[in-house]
Amino acid sequence: SESILNQISEKNVPEVNFYRMYFLFPQWRYKEAIKFLKKSLRIKKISNYQKLVYKINLASCYLFINDTVSSAKLLQKLFYQLKESPNYLLFGNVIELMLQLAVLEKDLSRAKSLIDYYQAEHSGLEKKYGLFIDKWKGIVKLIGDQENGLKELKKVQKLSLSLNEYEISRDIDFYRALYTDNVNLMNKLYIGTPYHQYRKSLIRRTSKKIKIGGSQVIDLKTNKVITNISRGLILDLKDFFYGSSRINFTDKQKIGLSVVFEDLYKPIHIGSFFSSVFEGEWFNPFSSLNRVSQLIFRINRTLKAHDVDLRLRLKDNRIIYHCESSVLIKIHLKKIDVRSSEENFRKASSYFQKKTFTSNDLTRVINCSSRKAQYLIKGWISSQKIHKMGVGKNIRYCFFK
Repeated sequence: SESILNQISEKNVPEVNFYRMYFLFPQWRYKEAIKFLKKSLRIKKISNYQKLVYKINLASCYLFINDTVSSAKLLQKLFYQLKESPNYLLFGNVIELMLQLAVLEKDLSRAKSLIDYYQAEHSGLEKKYGLFIDKWKGIVKLIGDQENGLKELKKVQKLSLSLNEYEISRDIDFYRALYTDNVNLMNKLYIGTPYHQYRKSLIRRTSKKIKIGGSQVIDLKTNKVITNISRGLILDLKDFFYGSSRINFTDKQKIGLSVVFEDLYKPIHIGSFFSSVFEGEWFNPFSSLNRVSQLIFRINRTLKAHDVDLRLRLKDNRIIYHCESSVLIKIHLKKIDVRSSEENFRKASSYFQKKTFTSNDLTRVINCSSRKAQYLIKGWISSQKIHKMGVGKNIRYCFFK
């Protein structure tokens, strides 16, 4: 999507700058998003509602990069614009950002008054829309009463997962780590959130207490980082040893199992899973689902044959895992490629020139993950920078002259 949007002229389609938020925000690339939101606000023919949406998103960007002054000014204006408005969800977004600002500045009286105000004005909302206020109530309590705050947050976290609100669960872990000084939880957030900008922000906000590099052992039953391992078998997701025995996964099974645990909070979508495993192929809703199901079946069969109490399954178009007992896995930190698509394109085209290459060749040349290479290849094909030759295992690519 990023490659396609880069080809669209903002003069012809001014809205293209806002559409960039759909891939910038999920990757926590808020600093980059600011300039596009400002451009969007300069568009003459936009509705008042669109302006409000743009401004709320801009305030969240300021907050993420720690520009609290700009964020506070904008949020204050939005608060008075929306307090009498029927746009409850937008107003809820403003309140949440104001709460986040108050909590980060440890202004608990301000945070409590915002919570009380919102509850009084907007009671009776659906569970998932009221979830964020319960989250902030728990966080505010955590700062003053750690024991009861943790109890409340665990309840909210459990409910958020049942409603597939994965980012709320991640956010709760962040504040738990921050205000209880839980280094293990910080490490889990760092290794379990595969986005460069999020990791940078995490290091800044937690005073660099995080273990950077190396690996972490996670107990999948409790979803916690394990530091003192006195006994038990560990499934290593780098060399695929389980204890002292190597599990004979196929290459596709290795990739499939690894990508499931790249993000420890948000289960991977079936489309992303397919793209990671089946190199250079597009997801087909009629045939690809069966191929993914077959691969999951084979992974589970191999795990069972080696007495690993871990199973994968499809749920709501995402790949989730399940284990009856404690299963320890070792996750290795992968370097995130933060170079732009254009930089990678220049390096790759200069190296390969007229030669054909595979996805693995690209991985080696620009020093990125196989998933990143596949992502780049798809973008370059759609923008007609490279063309694809062959099928299946014989797929190769070549840059256009």
